[in-house]
Amino acid sequence: MAVERHSQSELASPLNRKRLVERVNGLQALFERVCLIVEKDRIKPGDTARPFQRTRYYDTTLAALVRSGLKLLWSNGPEDSAALLVELTRLEQRKSHGISVPLEVKSGHREQALQMYLSMPSVNYVHALNLCHNFRTIGQLINSSIEVLQTGGCMSRSRAEEVYRFLRYSCDSFLMNTSK
Repeated sequence: MAVERHSQSELASPLNRKRLVERVNGLQALFERVCLIVEKDRIKPGDTARPFQRTRYYDTTLAALVRSGLKLLWSNGPEDSAALLVELTRLEQRKSHGISVPLEVKSGHREQALQMYLSMPSVNYVHALNLCHNFRTIGQLINSSIEVLQTGGCMSRSRAEEVYRFLRYSCDSFLMNTSK
């Protein structure tokens, strides 16, 4: 799961649209579930509180985010956002989707493997860490079945299938080009 936080005014501004679309697409490529916390704008000291004015653009943006598969969560401020993050973390732990391997790799060999795993499409940092800690060698990973990739990478079947296809296509293409 990935969680991103934006203020209402950021989502209401057409100037942020391209960056928001790129960010959402990138997160959806790497994570199974993407949540967006929409946080009320902060009131600066000395300013008077004025209600947020919803616009057609703002409502259209929210509708597009929901249609794209994002889960929208609403927050009154940073404290609410922090509480939402705690609840989302607990939910992921209950579903056994928490990070269960060390957050670092110690040896140079594993660091190189981590970088290689991160270069693969649809593999995020947590997947790469799981692959690093659950496969002794890159060769072992390459020769794994979809089911073994799914278990070792702690990823969905569809993501494991993508990695499997990538490994088969990339390795076959590389070997065919070097054998000439």
